[in-house]
Formats: sequence, structure tokens, C-alpha cells
Amino acid sequence: MKIEVEHGEKRGSHHAPFEGSAPDEVELTPLGGAPHPDGLHMLRVAFPKDTRTARHSHQGGQLIYVGAGEAIVWAEGEAEPIRLASGEAYWTQGGVVHWHGASDQSEAVLFVANLGPTDWSRATDPET
Repeated sequence: MKIEVEHGEKRGSHHAPFEGSAPDEVELTPLGGAPHPDGLHMLRVAFPKDTRTARHSHQGGQLIYVGAGEAIVWAEGEAEPIRLASGEAYWTQGGVVHWHGASDQSEAVLFVANLGPTDWSRATDPET
């Protein structure tokens, strides 16, 4: 059995809208190369303290795993954002508008697995 290792290339935040105290400092690192034919796309996202994504959704859902720091996640239907510690995970159903990032207390490194394309059309909706 042969195992291939790919090293992701860090990219800036120009691929997605970010908000908060340091949106230009968000680091995106693709994991596993190009999106899989079944729509799976994995990323490592490093958020500075008090920075998050804009509102968005994923066609097939998104799994968020906190690799380091403290993250916050909000999804439509939730009254308040949820805080997640390192080692915790959160699943967002397909089509559910949500955002995620670092808390106001800590930076956060998130590993995300997106199923299907990301829809940023709700990015400018009123603040939650």
C-alpha cells in the first residue's frame, strides 16, 4: 500500500469573506488537494482572536473540528453562538446558514470538511 502525502499551500482570506478584528490575517490551507468528485473539500482555517466567517451554507453540510484554541459557531435557529473548546466538533446540516471562527478570548484553528459547494449569498444578511 502506498501512502501519498500532500502539503497544503497557505492562502489568504481572499477566497471567502471574513469579519471581526483581523479578517485579513485568516489563513486557509487546503487539505487533500482539489475537492473530491463527491464534493468533499477539507481545509485548515486559522482564525485570529475575535474573527469569523461571514454567514454562509454548504449544500451537503459541514463538519467543524477545533484543533486549537476556542471557537464560536452560530447556526440559524440558535439564539446564541456556541463556544467550542479544542478537541470538540460541530455538525451543520446542508443548507443551514451559519458562521464560525475564533472567540473573543482566543485564536482558533479549525479543520473543516465541506460537502458540496459553499453559498456566500447570505453573507450580507443582518448581524446575528
